[in-house]
Amino acid sequence: MAAGSEYGSLSYFDLIQGNEAMKVNNGLQLFVDMIYGFHMPLFMMLSGAVYMYTRKEISTIKEVGAFILKKAKRLLIPFVLVTIFWQIPLKYISGYFTNGIKDAILGQLLLFGNSHLWFIVVLFIIFVVVAFIEYFDISKISILIAIVCFVAGYFVKGNMTFLSLQYGIWFFFGVLFEKYLRSRIEKGKLFLLKGILAGIVYVVVFFIGKHFIYEGFYQYIYTIITGIVGSLFILYVTLFLEKKQWTLFEKIGNISFDLYLYSDSINYVFLFVVANYFPELYTTGIGVFGAYIMRFFITLFGAIVVGNLVMVIKKWLWRKA
Repeated sequence: MAAGSEYGSLSYFDLIQGNEAMKVNNGLQLFVDMIYGFHMPLFMMLSGAVYMYTRKEISTIKEVGAFILKKAKRLLIPFVLVTIFWQIPLKYISGYFTNGIKDAILGQLLLFGNSHLWFIVVLFIIFVVVAFIEYFDISKISILIAIVCFVAGYFVKGNMTFLSLQYGIWFFFGVLFEKYLRSRIEKGKLFLLKGILAGIVYVVVFFIGKHFIYEGFYQYIYTIITGIVGSLFILYVTLFLEKKQWTLFEKIGNISFDLYLYSDSINYVFLFVVANYFPELYTTGIGVFGAYIMRFFITLFGAIVVGNLVMVIKKWLWRKA
């Protein structure tokens, strides 16, 4: 219930009253922290795996340019449009910005502040690096490059695009996974059991790291272990559900980009409305839990609706063109 930087912030933590409400909030926050321990490494690994699955040879400067242009259209154009016409207006309505347009431009568009869309720009930067790695035919040392950047990323602060240094390693882990491991893993059995075991290991490592080793050099080891084990947990559970012909994950995958683009901004508006018109929700445990559940479903379905609306508008514009 709190997020921000020097270019804008939002926090309703002070609205929580009473021990019961605080305990429920802390429990929910712990659950969120556990997801955040591996969700970005997982997304980056999936991006790397998809790239490797659909990889085409890049051997000329012309092919490098075509590849980068394609990724710019796919990633940078949505970033700019969603930031200007969706994220900034909704964050403004929710009272996020302290210094108005200055915070909006520097914090959201230039990524010096807190913007969930940093992932898109970071992924584009990684794709640019990948294009030149392919062109110069130095893929054999790509993991070494990724590891060096991973370590360097913890010492570089400022613009959020520097996160590309940290997350490049997960992209290349995804490449290795698709290249060497996916087919072997999919031929295996006992996916549910493996998923449960991976989940248990993740929880144990998470709590050990949270209380004992999440500092200094050990932070690197902790981050890598939680990222890998957490991703394995999702992988094995997904494979189990696929064997059961349960298509929910496939359906979510089809709309995942829309969920990522639009959901976070709706979240800020929800918090603003609840805090200003229904603050009593934060005074009881059941109220805090209810607000959390409502927030989840409203942001989820709101993002789906917006994504479908944008698709309708796109089709209409294409017909006009």
